Amino acid sequence: KTKKLKLLAEPDRDALLEPVGLQTRWAFNAQGEDLAQTDANGNVQRFSHGADGQLRAVELTLANTEQPQTLVSAIHYDAFNQVEQETAGNGVVSRYVYDQQDGRLTELSALSADGSVLQKLNYSYDPAGNVLLINDASQPDRYCGNQRIEPINRYCYDT
Repeated sequence: KTKKLKLLAEPDRDALLEPVGLQTRWAFNAQGEDLAQTDANGNVQRFSHGADGQLRAVELTLANTEQPQTLVSAIHYDAFNQVEQETAGNGVVSRYVYDQQDGRLTELSALSADGSVLQKLNYSYDPAGNVLLINDASQPDRYCGNQRIEPINRYCYDT
């Protein structure tokens, strides 16, 4: 016995959409560098670039406020255009060290405004460039339940 099914009506997907769309606007200069982004809530991010076109700082002005907040500033680059150092809005300075042969990140350190070390990550890679190990040298080994807990993340990859 053959059973015939009625054709289903096309679903009304538009009924699931928000009634009013949201919009993010970008402003660019003549070189195509982003100057500002205004999100749907009216928050404005402003991007400052050096004469070389590299990003130097980012500020955020929240909607309905006039005082901008610095998100990141004093961004310095090496000869390969990789960030060497940057300062967050809260005064934390991040420093990056790269392997001279392959350009991979080997160390990332973060220092508070008073100079105390918050983080010192050392990276190890396999020949394919996958991260194998991240060691936080700023953290001590801890002991719990007669076991040593090291501040190390190890990664394995399937082939």
